Amino acid sequence: MIDILYFNEVLFFISNFTRYLLLIGSFIFSYLIGSIPTGYWFAKYFFGIDVTRNGSGNIGATNIARVLGNKKYFFLIFFIDFLKAFFCLGIMNLFLKNFFWTIQNFNEAFLILWSIFLLIGNAYSIFLNFKGGKGVATTLGILVYLFPINVFLIFFVCWIIILFWAKRVDLASLFSIYIIFIFYFSLFNYSINCLFFLLFICCWITFRHKENIKKCYNL
Repeated sequence: MIDILYFNEVLFFISNFTRYLLLIGSFIFSYLIGSIPTGYWFAKYFFGIDVTRNGSGNIGATNIARVLGNKKYFFLIFFIDFLKAFFCLGIMNLFLKNFFWTIQNFNEAFLILWSIFLLIGNAYSIFLNFKGGKGVATTLGILVYLFPINVFLIFFVCWIIILFWAKRVDLASLFSIYIIFIFYFSLFNYSINCLFFLLFICCWITFRHKENIKKCYNL
């Protein structure tokens, strides 16, 4: 009887230890997916251009289109970065259901943590000496996965209107994120986790655009 109990305890320990390892691995996976410098690799391998040394030096869709001289590359890189975040969360969510099904009410918390690692990877890519992009496309992929489709529609409409008015992609992205936070807080049955995560995204996007803000206001 004692041997059986001991054996069960060992199995329980191994099971939990494996889960912790898998969880840590999932954070690393999210960071690595976020780290993939889509725009940089695209320009480097198809055009032989290092975008970090051209234009604004940013690896995002806006600078790619500017440096390569074709707006269609903006939509291509933006869409790929969007899908990168969206499908990463989808894979992680499947991972969560398969390996952490006994943990109650943690689905949302894990998705938010994986999203944060995606954003960190995008901003501090291991493939670019811990430099990276602004994270707008990655953020949008995260928002579409985590939040109701209405949130995406609000972002898209606001982004188009502000872009048409200001003629600046960075300002359109910044103010659209702020507006989403206000609308989500005011109109939706929100979870406190998602509300704080949206606040984090507002702060993160602002931080990543600090140089753009300084230039805009001549600071």
